[in-house]
Amino acid sequence: MSASDEIKRNNRALCAALEAGDVSSVVDRFTDDALFLMPGAPMIRGSEGLRSWWESFAAAGTTKARMSTLHVEERGDLAIEVGQFEMDIEPPGAEPLKQVGKYVVVHRREPSNELKMWIDCINSDTDA
Repeated sequence: MSASDEIKRNNRALCAALEAGDVSSVVDRFTDDALFLMPGAPMIRGSEGLRSWWESFAAAGTTKARMSTLHVEERGDLAIEVGQFEMDIEPPGAEPLKQVGKYVVVHRREPSNELKMWIDCINSDTDA
């Protein structure tokens, strides 16, 4: 399987886990030493930091998540992905909203031969 196909498969699994509120499966898509870079927030490091952030995110009510891979570049054990995302969020007690943006992810081939997200930088196109 090509890195591009593996990334797309992993992204589908990540989106399904987000929609199901399955934080453990979301965190499992990342390396243990992952770095998560969000606008307006401190860098999130490692599995425990990711778990805490994704638990808060899941509580916000994500009902639909979509990722579109636009480009993948392979370099040894790394694959760099550029893509776009959309999320429908229904926060408890608030109006539903749509989050749209883009991302760059550096995936790393793990000793298990699985490609996982190592460095994830996302950027919203909306204010929400």
